[in-house]
Amino acid sequence: LAFMIAPGYQLILLAVFSYVPIIFIFYLFARLQTANDRLIERGREIRMLTMGMEEQRKAVQAIEDVARMEERNRLAARIHDEVGHGISGSIMLLEGAMLILPADPEKSREVIGTATENLRKSVDDIRLTLREERSGITKSSLARINAELSKFGAAHPGIAITFTPEGDLTGISVTIWTCIHENLLEAMSNLLKHSAADHFEVTVSNKRKVVKAVFINNGVGGETPPVSERNERVGGMGLIHMEERCAVYGGRFFTQTVGNEFRITMIFPVRMVG
Repeated sequence: LAFMIAPGYQLILLAVFSYVPIIFIFYLFARLQTANDRLIERGREIRMLTMGMEEQRKAVQAIEDVARMEERNRLAARIHDEVGHGISGSIMLLEGAMLILPADPEKSREVIGTATENLRKSVDDIRLTLREERSGITKSSLARINAELSKFGAAHPGIAITFTPEGDLTGISVTIWTCIHENLLEAMSNLLKHSAADHFEVTVSNKRKVVKAVFINNGVGGETPPVSERNERVGGMGLIHMEERCAVYGGRFFTQTVGNEFRITMIFPVRMVG
């Protein structure tokens, strides 16, 4: 129209003021569409993560079931080989003592005494075997955690690392050690992503028939994550995965910010120990 006619300044102003809102509306629609696309993509990612975590949980459960079955079979074979023969021999001695009891009571008492001593030794062997098995699980689990912390410390020399086992840890089950180990890996990953900590502390204890694992980092210089009204850090996906994993194994999961320290605490009841 400007080429065809000579518009007045009023018409020019009207055209400008009409065009600007239209551009602004189109801009808002474009931003809304972009935000909507991002929400859809984020929802798709969350669904994929949820499905992946469920598959991972099933895979871990299957591996643990197989490991427990193999452990039971190995333990049963060891008891059979080392204890079974002694018990079988004692049964044969007792049966023989019953046969000779009417004719030779004195000899029968000697045989019964020998059988009793053999059975007592067999019971002691069973207790020793179970104690050694529990001790072996504890040693391997502690060595595994130490190895992970050593590897992490070697890769990040600016972070001081301490590991403190407390109490009698021989009664902690394989499933609890597995949960502690997996959440330890998640905690170290979160430390690198969300904190500039220069100290990381790990404590595992078994006191008052409660298993407790605590991860602490000082977070010096890092961003302070959002904190709830109860002074608890609002969890991201990593913390949510840790909490869900802890629940799968029958435990409770807590996070807390105290000063410049961020603490992750896992507590397992006594029924999960053994």
